[in-house]
Amino acid sequence: MVAKIISTVLFIILASSSSYSSEITFLTHSVKGNSYLDSKGELRGIKHSGRRAFQIELIREMMMEVNVSSRLIETLPFKRALKMIIANRKQYALFNVIKRQDRLKIMKFVGPLTQDTTFFYDLSAEPSNLNNREEAKSMSICVLRGSAQITEAIKHGFTNIILNTYENCFKMLVNNRVRYAVISHLDLLGVLRNANIDPKQINNTMIPLYKSEGSISFSNQVPDKEVAKWQSALDTIKQSGRYDQLSEEYLRPATKKETPS
Repeated sequence: MVAKIISTVLFIILASSSSYSSEITFLTHSVKGNSYLDSKGELRGIKHSGRRAFQIELIREMMMEVNVSSRLIETLPFKRALKMIIANRKQYALFNVIKRQDRLKIMKFVGPLTQDTTFFYDLSAEPSNLNNREEAKSMSICVLRGSAQITEAIKHGFTNIILNTYENCFKMLVNNRVRYAVISHLDLLGVLRNANIDPKQINNTMIPLYKSEGSISFSNQVPDKEVAKWQSALDTIKQSGRYDQLSEEYLRPATKKETPS
């Protein structure tokens, strides 16, 4: 009888601890070419495809850590998803979002998922020998449409800004239609693969546009205790070594013998 009571209490505790987690709808963005849907209809990252694929798999690990039964992740345009977080009508979680001072009161954060540097890239055959960011201001740059790169470029005084997808930015670069394309070093190889561009054609100037930390943003409806649970899950994964294993599988470029899958 006592054993039955104890098991019932444990069940109630476990059920209540995962109730908020199961109510949260997870959203992401900009994962085309780096992801696929598995047989269960769940979003998965393609191995060796860079940051977006890595973050998908990292979030799935966190879902397992907090005992979430459904691992569904919806894909939306970034601006639309961010508006849903800010509107705070439901319990949403969105990744990848840069943690900024102006966002701290309108959403809650867990992270960092990744630490990124967004560099200027030009052509290996025509290197610009860029010395600093100021020297690039008079040139055309291509940035990801609807991304934080636009805000950063404007903030740093760039005016000749072209908006497109990552893949098209680098196609324009190869065809000499822009002088620079900008992208996180963690995303580069996956984008070049999707665009069918030989990485040897592309040169990293090593001049950064900005540095950032990618995070999960939660709508303010999500209780602080629940947000803390997700932060604890991320910290546990990092300490266990699983984070490094995922980095090896998804962030490291594929060797000639490996095929992204």
